Amino acid sequence: NAVMYDLANQSTGYTPFYVTDAPITTGFTATSAMGPLGLAGTISGTGPLTVAAGGVANLSGTNTYTGATVVEHGGWLGLAGPGSIAQSSGAQVDGALDISRAGQATELASLSGGGQVMLGGDVLMLTQASGNFAGQLVDGGLSGAGGGGLVVSAGRQQLSGANTYTGTTGVAARGELVLTGSLASGVLNLGVLDNQGRIGGAVVNQGLLAD
Repeated sequence: NAVMYDLANQSTGYTPFYVTDAPITTGFTATSAMGPLGLAGTISGTGPLTVAAGGVANLSGTNTYTGATVVEHGGWLGLAGPGSIAQSSGAQVDGALDISRAGQATELASLSGGGQVMLGGDVLMLTQASGNFAGQLVDGGLSGAGGGGLVVSAGRQQLSGANTYTGTTGVAARGELVLTGSLASGVLNLGVLDNQGRIGGAVVNQGLLAD
């Protein structure tokens, strides 16, 4: 664990993560034997970043790696502050991905798997969506906040799980959402919305709607 001292404000902060700002090259696997990692340096390379079962990794750097992001069942990956995995080729989340403490909207190329993504009050943007996410998108996470949202900026995303986040789902003009699961709140559709599931809120449609 790490204790950090803020000289400007003369305050002490505590983090449960073992923090390092050392640069890392993928492929890299965070395992349970490493303890809870706080990775503040830049992660680069063309290989995957993997969080294995029991592994914990919190990313607070603007990472440039282009390989896949893999969170195995029982693994936990968090983004905090400026932490970003936007250049990763896509996220396979079968464990937990917590973006609730990110300092900006979180961009992912694509999202698949059967785990849980915790949004807090933040927005997840899928920029090259493809495949199916069978898990859950939820509020909460370490921040404890609610009102998180999802935007399909481009590509085709299927959601087949029971999603409980309370913010709006947006489908941009170049995006398509295929819903075979459920959403707890409404949708603003500027692209294509194929609703084969259940939407808990209002649908504002300015694109193509199939249901």
